[in-house]
Amino acid sequence: MAQATRTKDLEEIRRDPLIKKSLNFVSLYQYDHRHSQQVSRLAVNLFDELHNLHNLSVRKRMLIEAGALLHDIGWKLGKKFHHKSSLELIMQDHTLPISDRQRVIIGLIARYHRKSLPKKSHKYFSTLAPYTQKIVCKLASFVRLADGLDYAHKSKVKEIRCNILPNLVIMQVKGSGFTREDKEKAEKKTDLFQKTYRRRVKIIWTALSTKPSKENLLRRDII
Repeated sequence: MAQATRTKDLEEIRRDPLIKKSLNFVSLYQYDHRHSQQVSRLAVNLFDELHNLHNLSVRKRMLIEAGALLHDIGWKLGKKFHHKSSLELIMQDHTLPISDRQRVIIGLIARYHRKSLPKKSHKYFSTLAPYTQKIVCKLASFVRLADGLDYAHKSKVKEIRCNILPNLVIMQVKGSGFTREDKEKAEKKTDLFQKTYRRRVKIIWTALSTKPSKENLLRRDII
């Protein structure tokens, strides 16, 4: 019954006006639509895989999806401080069908995808209750890591599988064409996740199997 309810909730979220509006919002501001969708997909992947760790309701999935889609809209105002610009653009917009509290959460998810980790002195974050600040940290950590996993903006990661241990989370990242820089950036952007969940992160980079070449097939036949 619980699984059936969760599936029904996910179907409703996919049809949610906020997600549709966020996609429209991105088309107006986003310089790289493909990247925003990849980061959103990976962040949601992490949210689903780590449900037993974050224990947030499935409705929070909508907030992380929106925050991820909108995380880079600040590029319209320039690269420098674009994470802060994304926050301000979200806060200034009143077309998104959300409450004021949800707007702050989504804006902060976008803001913390890079640079500084959340601080109690930060604008908007300081206005939230401790419980809501924790929600922001949990969700933003997924978007921050997802952004690192697509640092090259080439959608190399296809899937993430996670194993939750007492002091460690093992993430098997599946894809192809990973570079050293991709790996370094992703490892670096686990910082908020590790601080929030108090667990180390180990990323296992797994290349997806490719169709065997004719040469390899011939070699196999000879062996």
